[in-house]
Amino acid sequence: MKTEALKAEIVRVSTEDGHAATVFDALVCDCGSETFTLFSDEKVGGALAVCSACEANFSIYDTADFLEDIGQNICACEHDVFCLMVGYTLDSTGEHARWVYVGAECTQCELIGVFVDWEEV
Repeated sequence: MKTEALKAEIVRVSTEDGHAATVFDALVCDCGSETFTLFSDEKVGGALAVCSACEANFSIYDTADFLEDIGQNICACEHDVFCLMVGYTLDSTGEHARWVYVGAECTQCELIGVFVDWEEV
């Protein structure tokens, strides 16, 4: 994974949105895999990652239970496996996420982008 490039993209997008992300977590499964399929709901905000090796589910910021109109994220090259990083903008207490940004790098064509973001309320 191009960690610094993915982090830079999350910073770029979140800064343009007026909510610069300052905390970052790259997803790594307990099985050691760093690749996932990504499902998200842009209406309510939230995402679910599924490990491409062992199929373990990862609820991004505990949002999977609230997803209503979930769709699978697919790259422009039509590939659906990504390395993922989550960027957070913290609230005024510095303890909770105010905004969440899910960045992805396609494992096929290496395209990097923020696939979904949402405000935590």
